[in-house]
Amino acid sequence: MKKEIPSLKALSLQDRDNYHLAQTKADLTFDSLPLFNGKGLGLRIWRRRNIENYLLHPAPIARASGKSEDEIQTFLLEVHSLGIPPTLADFTKTDCSQTLANTDGKEILKKNAKSVEAEFHVSYLDIAKAMNPDEIPDDARTLIGQSMGVYAP
Repeated sequence: MKKEIPSLKALSLQDRDNYHLAQTKADLTFDSLPLFNGKGLGLRIWRRRNIENYLLHPAPIARASGKSEDEIQTFLLEVHSLGIPPTLADFTKTDCSQTLANTDGKEILKKNAKSVEAEFHVSYLDIAKAMNPDEIPDDARTLIGQSMGVYAP
């Protein structure tokens, strides 16, 4: 394809899944992989277990569901043993707590019988739409910034 489109550039993004957090970097690269391989391909991996993890912020879940933040925090703690402090000082940070980074957001938001979706009737998209700019995690900002740099005219 590169022969047909010499200026072709691509970013590949995957969930971290069961790789170790220490194998990822703040620039979303993995192990010793460079930002780009010199051929227009950049491989990226989320620092958190999966993309859904970035939507576990209680405030947007509360706004999307019409519930209070306290109700959401209590639910996350009592049903999923996920304690997210009210200050959420490190929720958006690329170096958030390892417990948060390793949490399976897919399970909590959708797959579990007692998921956020099942209990509060909100989808991934509802939560994302309810996020304020300051609630968008640094990793998403990094990816968007890299994408803008790669694909800018």
